[in-house]
Parts: sequence; C-alpha cells; structure tokens
Amino acid sequence: MTRPQLASAEELDHWLLTHPKWKLVAGHLLLECSVPYRVSGALAAASVALADEIDHHPIMTIGFDSLRIEMWTHDKGGITELDFQLATFMDEFLATRR
Repeated sequence: MTRPQLASAEELDHWLLTHPKWKLVAGHLLLECSVPYRVSGALAAASVALADEIDHHPIMTIGFDSLRIEMWTHDKGGITELDFQLATFMDEFLATRR
C-alpha cells in the first residue's frame, strides 16, 4: 500500500473548517468530547475494521463520560489523508449516536 503524503497547510485548514470539533495540537488531530461510555465503546469497535483496512490506528482514551482521540500518520510525522478519512468516519458515527 502506498502511503499518502503530508497534507498541505491549505488542505489541513479546509478540513478543520469543515470538522470544527477537531483541533490541531502539536501536529496531531485531536478530538475531546463528552459522550456516554457506551457510545465511546461502540465507536472504538466500529472503527477497528476501517483502521485495519487502511493500516492507520488512532490513540483513543475512553472515560466514564469522556472521549479523547488523537491521530497522526506516524511514518510521515504529521497529518495525511488517512487521518482525514478515519476522523471523518468517527465524526459521522458520533453524529448519529449522541
């Protein structure tokens, strides 16, 4: 599988504008939100197939009423299309289960 290139500043800015719940922190995409524990668990389970398919695995921290997701493309040292793809999937999942 060919790994994608780093996103340009313009691509990153555009993506962040269209996904306002995510932030860019230290070169990583970061989502922190309050969701029920069961929703966080369901998101983790639902994300596994896509994460394995695209060989891209986020860092997820699940709390009683909180969720923290951090991702970047490790071998590129920044954000790529893989991050956008997985984060968009997660946004769409969360939008239907709050």
